[in-house]
Amino acid sequence: MGQWKKVSIWTMIVAFLVVIAGCSSSNTNTESTANEKASSKNMGTPSETNNPTPQGGGVKEGAIDLKGRTIKIATFWDIEPKGDTENSEKELKRWRDVEAKYNVKLKVVNIPYEEFRDQFTASALAGKPIGDMAYLEMSWITTAAQGGLLQNLNDYVNRDYWPKNMMDWAGYKGDLYGMSPSSVSGRGIYYNKTLFKNAGLEDPYDLVMKKEWTWDKFLEMAKQLTKDTDGDGKIDQYGYHGVWYMIGQDFINSNNAEVIGFKDGKYISGWDEPNAREALRFIYDLIHVHKVVAPFPAEERTDAFTSGKVAMKQTMGWEGTQIKTVLGDNFGFIPTPMGPKADKYYSPHGGPASVVIPKGVENPEVLVKIFEELTGPAEDWDNSTRETLEGSQPSERDVDLILSLKNDVKMARETISQSTNANFVEAMADIFYEGVTAEVAVEKRKLAMQNAIDEFFNK
Repeated sequence: MGQWKKVSIWTMIVAFLVVIAGCSSSNTNTESTANEKASSKNMGTPSETNNPTPQGGGVKEGAIDLKGRTIKIATFWDIEPKGDTENSEKELKRWRDVEAKYNVKLKVVNIPYEEFRDQFTASALAGKPIGDMAYLEMSWITTAAQGGLLQNLNDYVNRDYWPKNMMDWAGYKGDLYGMSPSSVSGRGIYYNKTLFKNAGLEDPYDLVMKKEWTWDKFLEMAKQLTKDTDGDGKIDQYGYHGVWYMIGQDFINSNNAEVIGFKDGKYISGWDEPNAREALRFIYDLIHVHKVVAPFPAEERTDAFTSGKVAMKQTMGWEGTQIKTVLGDNFGFIPTPMGPKADKYYSPHGGPASVVIPKGVENPEVLVKIFEELTGPAEDWDNSTRETLEGSQPSERDVDLILSLKNDVKMARETISQSTNANFVEAMADIFYEGVTAEVAVEKRKLAMQNAIDEFFNK
């Protein structure tokens, strides 16, 4: 495998799963959790809305007196507005308006992340939920819905108000269990502007704007950016680098495919579909035919990028904060290039935290209305998200580009289950580190993957 570091596949898989387990008892994609938590931390509004003033689906207009009831909102980070910024002042006003309108007291129950899932599950099973509403990550919603711990919100939620694709991360088997305005991912590629300029290449941002940022153009540029810069006969600058399994997710999604899809009321192994196989073949060729992917260990990806050894780096978005301290604004964000079966740019998403209503909580239709009113108008949510992104992205145009992708995300469902995730991680490790072809890697685990999907998702 040339210069590629020889690492035991099982060592990589176990290490990956330990990282996940170390952050929580869930199996979520923790590399993207920080960015996704940040993008959903304010009770903002969705990216798509036809109603500037939310109208709850199950509550009539007019005063609804809840007789001084305390409404507890359980979460694992601080969501109570402080009124210390313009957006926070608006949030605080909505908070007080809701308390007055419904005669309630809103109370945040803040539980450490590593304890949250266990406490939520135990309290819900005991019939004494830790909150009337609670924030759950995508994987937690799936398992809680399977266990009958959540109320089905189909009859209460105003679908015109929330994001059109909210079912992707807050639903299970066609039923809606959660609400979240967030669909911003931040996954994509960072590129080094100086290396592109020195190579005489067009700024890829301009190609994105012209919808000409394709796999072919990406490969063409990656080849020109992979070079021996000091004449010693060894490649010391590469076109691309990233985390092996995330590169798999990114390019599968970029060809309008998913690792785990949902079809005819059933979850299926999407990586066996033609679009996904085409993406895996492209990845294989990038590594083993064109040799434009850096052979450095995944943990060195950021240092390799900031030191100029890599021109393009797969990113989860939040890494920009660290990179800015070295490169300033001399780097930019672009989405993963469009595959031949796509007509738009897609961004993978590990799923934002969504508000659910535990089984047995009274007045769920009113609580849905309350959360919609706390969420507020579209411009406030967009401004809150923008503030978060401005802290990690190199420039305003990069923030604008990330926000423009908020409706074109694909959920990384495979990260929800250890079994499905292990199958995918193993396959990508085979392709990256062992030189196994896409066909062999998928066929080897095809049956095991579908069995794992059926066992976890379709039971």
